[in-house]
Amino acid sequence: MRVVPTLLASVHDDDQVRVALAEIELCGELMIAASASAEERLSPARIDEVLDVARTALPTAN
Repeated sequence: MRVVPTLLASVHDDDQVRVALAEIELCGELMIAASASAEERLSPARIDEVLDVARTALPTAN
């Protein structure tokens, strides 16, 4: 029987690794955009542009 340390077992899931790498890449894109910006902060519109996100209305609870 092989024993895997808890930390390695929790990170081993391929889906979790893919999601974590995607998040790291997006954070990197935001840091690059922020460092290239003349403004003190990125606007929400610029953040959406960098992340390639289209704003859509969220469904409201009735």
